[in-house]
Amino acid sequence: MKPRTLKELERYDPDFHTTHNLPFLVSSSNPILDMINQRDKKYRFLMFQVGTCRGLFSYDRENYYILAIANDQPHNGHLQDVLEWFEHSCVRDEMDLVMLDVINNRFSDYLIRNGYKPWTDGTDNGLVKHHNVMLMYTNCIQ
Repeated sequence: MKPRTLKELERYDPDFHTTHNLPFLVSSSNPILDMINQRDKKYRFLMFQVGTCRGLFSYDRENYYILAIANDQPHNGHLQDVLEWFEHSCVRDEMDLVMLDVINNRFSDYLIRNGYKPWTDGTDNGLVKHHNVMLMYTNCIQ
């Protein structure tokens, strides 16, 4: 059985290691997160931390969504570990990775150079990297 939260990843994938061997930590509740989730009914965000990177993510049956990533020590490579964790999870769970509302142009350019495409669901915009082969096929034949 596949884990439905990233909290279970280390038990589920004990042999997976990121570039810097950083664990994926997750929290489902704190005052700031509770306030965000009260305002946004579409996504149920969780907080994550990988090394010096922290952020907010959510998921449904088809996608993992990243709303925010902040690195307390930029240029230390930990952002790469964040992407490795999420992309590994996407491949394993046959889901796509959506970056919601990317406002940093350098980060947007970096993502596009690494295979991300424009994405919208009618209300939110972002960039997506497809890992769900069945969904990719379905979208191509419509």
